[in-house]
Amino acid sequence: MREILLVENTPHTEVFFRFSKKRRMTMKDNINSAFFALTDEDRLELYALMARTRALEESLIMNRRTISGPLLVAMGQEAVAAGSFLALHKAGILEESIKAPDHRIMFGATVAIDMLLQKGPSLTRDLFRNFFARATGGNLGRDGNQHWGAIDRRLMPFMCSDMSVNAMVAIGYAEELRRREWPGLLARKRPVGIVFFGDGAAQQGIVHEGMNWVAASNFAHSPEEIARLQKKWIDKITHETRVVRGAPMIFVINENSRACYTSPADEHGASELSKRACGYGNMVGVDVDGTDPEAVFRETWAAIIRAQNLQSTLIVAHSYRLSGHNADQTVYKEGALERREFFEVERIFGCADLGEFRAAVEKDPVHGLWKSTILERKIATREKLDGVLLYERRGMDALLQETLTELKITVMDDEKDRSIFPAFPRELFPDKTRPTKRMGYNKAFAWIVETLIREDERVVYFGEDVANAEGGVLALTKGVYGEFGPVRIFNTPISEEAIVATAAGRALAGGKPKCEFQFGGFWWDGARIFAHVIAPNWYSKKLKFGVTAVFPCGIVHKGSSGHFHEDWPERFLVPMRGIVVVAPATAYEVVGFMRTAHEYEGPVAVLLQISAASLSDFYAEVPEEPYGIPFGKANIVREGKDVTVITYGAACVAAAKNEAEKLSEEGISVEVIDLRTVWPYDEELILSSVAKTGRAVLMHEDYYRFGFGQMLLGDLNGHKFLEHVKTRDIKVLGASTPFIPTDPDLVWDRLPYERGREEGGSTRHRSRKLATAVRDLMKFS
Repeated sequence: MREILLVENTPHTEVFFRFSKKRRMTMKDNINSAFFALTDEDRLELYALMARTRALEESLIMNRRTISGPLLVAMGQEAVAAGSFLALHKAGILEESIKAPDHRIMFGATVAIDMLLQKGPSLTRDLFRNFFARATGGNLGRDGNQHWGAIDRRLMPFMCSDMSVNAMVAIGYAEELRRREWPGLLARKRPVGIVFFGDGAAQQGIVHEGMNWVAASNFAHSPEEIARLQKKWIDKITHETRVVRGAPMIFVINENSRACYTSPADEHGASELSKRACGYGNMVGVDVDGTDPEAVFRETWAAIIRAQNLQSTLIVAHSYRLSGHNADQTVYKEGALERREFFEVERIFGCADLGEFRAAVEKDPVHGLWKSTILERKIATREKLDGVLLYERRGMDALLQETLTELKITVMDDEKDRSIFPAFPRELFPDKTRPTKRMGYNKAFAWIVETLIREDERVVYFGEDVANAEGGVLALTKGVYGEFGPVRIFNTPISEEAIVATAAGRALAGGKPKCEFQFGGFWWDGARIFAHVIAPNWYSKKLKFGVTAVFPCGIVHKGSSGHFHEDWPERFLVPMRGIVVVAPATAYEVVGFMRTAHEYEGPVAVLLQISAASLSDFYAEVPEEPYGIPFGKANIVREGKDVTVITYGAACVAAAKNEAEKLSEEGISVEVIDLRTVWPYDEELILSSVAKTGRAVLMHEDYYRFGFGQMLLGDLNGHKFLEHVKTRDIKVLGASTPFIPTDPDLVWDRLPYERGREEGGSTRHRSRKLATAVRDLMKFS
């Protein structure tokens, strides 16, 4: 009876879900038996939450001229936040759960945490500080309006204007909650993840990737499959739910009835968005009146119980935004703001029918629908409700005015910390008296991954086809799955954006995720998470993204796999800022850099040479004791006095070293510098070497024009580099074409090195192009 589509009709919802009938009945019984009935006091609390949220929005609108940047309020939609957050609070998990509001729900989320928990510093005050660029705010005045959050209160910071991205980062956070906080808790105490985004953001591809990711994470295995995992890294919850990993997620689409200017017809063909849940395994789709806080509470309560049993819910809350997309897109009648009559409008950009707007005002939860419900049920008098709103208005106006007396950020304040990187871990020297193992490049990688997983329970390793006996397409993790799969090392969907986003979320939750792209060129689908979320939010908000991302780069086998398999990404990663980029040249460096990346609190891109695999050029003695190679420190592979070769990447370093040895037979002394860390590079060592030799060659597999070599050269020129050079030019050796041909002969002709067989059958890397460049430079003295 698995995979049967069932439909359940209730007075407020139409629910769609797809999973076993037996599990459905158990879930339904749990939800019904644990249903929380609201009291009249609770209903008044819902009104108070919405009144305070409305007062916050009104205060900002009244002070619009002093706010830099946009102001996006949620008038008419306050019930979505109030109902959802009160449900989390009544369930006893508001503080412990990860909450990822969009720009409109952020107001209600902030108010709810302050009102319901009544502990810690005022989040509302800090949100005001962010709107008015106060130096004491959580963002230090470096970001504005709703681009804010409080990760220490598990309120997901607003990291990217694509609301769907913020929501998908929360999935990774929720997976860490399941893995590291659920064990030992009663089911009703398990924290969950709840994310909000609009119907516009719901059309972005990452939403599909994220929901599909959750479906895979929440997949219920057969009893026979679970029995086979008895000795694996599984816990009691896995035995109960038959879910190996688990993402306890609730998705809430705040359906606005229109985007900025775009209608539902143009946005998504006026689709019934809740039915999309049918396309994902073990997900329920729910429609709810987003102006009715009790209905939202009820559906969120049910969704919490599902999430605590690793079944996700898609809630579509239907409401109407009673303002323009931006506050500036609402034209008020003369004197309306002074009277605080925010629905006296002459025009709303994007709204062609003011009659439709006025009809929606009747359902406004603060002045209309919910207020009428309370009055009809005789829960409170009109005077009492008006008094609640007046009290909240006065309080918000006073808090805002207090905030305006605080100091704004200054240029000097901003300059106090312009660091791009967190503090680097100290160098961890190996104990030279302890045993070592001679390892190949790939073997070293698998060994250190396995070691880190065993040492630190925060570590998980995931990616495309990594969890199998073969160790993936490139055998990078061979042998790891046998002991640690499928919980600590697991396969993912072909969803690079979700891979990076969930890794970012796991890191924010205190995890130490390692994620692998099957080939480095595949990273492009996840690039915007690095560019829009990870790098800038480290720099501006100091969020700790301890993510290690693995990029297998370069020639696959004999080549001919095209740029999407064999490209190098450093020329795109480096300008993003905030991302450490390393390129291990030997097995020793693979282990040392993976250890340092693990200790680091920021993001690291590890560029592995695919062709290094098990070739003799890349073997090394690897200490069994822990050691780490420092970021930003290059290594002199071979000392010399005539020419400096600056290079990185296993194949280029090997080729440069081997060619330097041959050139010594001609009396030319070449110094080879392995950058090791592509960014930030070791400027001091480069300058000291070139000051000694007076000649320089840059060598890498990146495109020789507009690649990292020219980027590096341009940066060095600003640091007295040219003062040390006595040649007419500086050679940059790289790929001769930006895209990789498929003909094997052309593939190798394009590269700055070649490989050949030597006596004994070993493969050695050489570089005729480097030899020619060095001989040319020796003409200058």
